[in-house]
Amino acid sequence: IFAFISSIERLSKPSEKAMSKLSVIKAKAGADIKDVISVDKSDPLYSLFQAAQAFAAGGEDRAWELTSQKLPLLQKDWSKFNADYVSWAIDQMRKQKMFSQALEFAMTVLLYEKDLSPEVAAKICLAKGDIYRDMSNFQAAKIEYDGLRNNPRYNSTAAGSKGIWRLLDLLITTKDYMTATSLLERLADSDNIETQAEAYYYFAKMAYQEQQYKEAKEYIKKVKDRIVSHV
Repeated sequence: IFAFISSIERLSKPSEKAMSKLSVIKAKAGADIKDVISVDKSDPLYSLFQAAQAFAAGGEDRAWELTSQKLPLLQKDWSKFNADYVSWAIDQMRKQKMFSQALEFAMTVLLYEKDLSPEVAAKICLAKGDIYRDMSNFQAAKIEYDGLRNNPRYNSTAAGSKGIWRLLDLLITTKDYMTATSLLERLADSDNIETQAEAYYYFAKMAYQEQQYKEAKEYIKKVKDRIVSHV
């Protein structure tokens, strides 16, 4: 695909509209070819493709260094990049407290939610919930986390699973202990040992927040009974 579109560029001189669509396909194809950057070094997007490569190779510090210099371009041409890199960039913007920009970016990408894989779309929804949480808009954050938990497309993804614990953390933070307890009781009855351990950890956290230190210690013991190395 990459070679075919490159030959079309050289030999056919397609219209600007057609080339715009082809460049997106070429960029996505190039993202899956190791050490290939689909644009010339003179292209303004070149450093962003370098950033995407650095991210794929595990070099997040270098990836953010390059990305942070070209955020407006990434927001404009995000569809040319690997969606996993895009979701990571949104969360990095949140971590840098660029809340308004990150939220706008997440909403823009989620307009094309059906074109994203469930895992990537769930990551962006999770980041969106985290942005609202960090902005202290707890009601909006709860809606996002609840959406991850209740949407069958997302609740089986890794990000969807994180959404449950983010929701519980939010419920405890906002002292909605009744809702938190109801959810935790169901999770503690899970067949999955890791889920049980995590549920008891949040029971402990809730008890500690209510200054019920003896109960908190007992819940921690239940965590350790299930997973000795639980962090």
